Amino acid sequence: MNSWEKVFNESRDLLFGKLASDETLNLNFTAEESDFIRLNNAKVRQATTVEQGSLTLEMHVGQKKATLSLPVGLDSTINEEVLLNGLSQLQKEVRSLPDDPFFTPMTNEGESRTELKGELPSGETFVASMLEATGGADLAGYMTSGTNYRANANSLGQNHWFSSESFFFDYSLYTAKEKAVKGTYAGSNFSAQGLKTNLEESRRALEVMDREQVELKPGKYKVYLAPAAVHEIAGMMGWHALSGGAYKRGDCPLGELYEGKKSFSPQTNLKENFNLGLSPR
Repeated sequence: MNSWEKVFNESRDLLFGKLASDETLNLNFTAEESDFIRLNNAKVRQATTVEQGSLTLEMHVGQKKATLSLPVGLDSTINEEVLLNGLSQLQKEVRSLPDDPFFTPMTNEGESRTELKGELPSGETFVASMLEATGGADLAGYMTSGTNYRANANSLGQNHWFSSESFFFDYSLYTAKEKAVKGTYAGSNFSAQGLKTNLEESRRALEVMDREQVELKPGKYKVYLAPAAVHEIAGMMGWHALSGGAYKRGDCPLGELYEGKKSFSPQTNLKENFNLGLSPR
């Protein structure tokens, strides 16, 4: 058992042992141990290590619901004081709230455990590989590499643990005319050749961006959306696009789809590939 799993287990046992008979509590835990490198003009401008954790408590009493997020660390004594104070605050707050019209009671969805290992680069290995692959191009971006932890438990017996080792390199290449191409290289198993191939593709795209511009007249055109562009569009799903509560409040970006006023092409298909191991199910 690693240190962060110990923190989660101790926090869970402490909080669940302090509940009143009419209270149910859900816990969502997140933590990371990550190296962070920021680059500008293909030079390292910042290098640091991040180690932090957070626990979100959601309490139900009848049809009332209240949430509270608290920081947690690796010191059990400090965690205990923070968590007990937060729980006391939440127990008072939830009873003063009105019933939630969108209330969904907790259930016990069983237990699971997933730990995904990777081959991550050291800071020195990454920088050396990056400098060799840029070929003198003007590059700005950042790289994170490390372990992310996610866990969930509720007082009905549900308990899930997830950890994943991965890296993420987000960068932009620039021309002398200040044109830019954005790229990413991410995964769980780093290779210098993979990074080189990724940067070479971006450099070829940069050569296209550096050509003389052609002004398009209004009309219909077939276009190609690069993966980064599709990612930006799919990110809209994180704006409560699939939330029933957001639809009722009138701030759901897919509200007209739900109402049948608009539709996607029948060729549209979207599903999440959890086999990549980058996020819990």
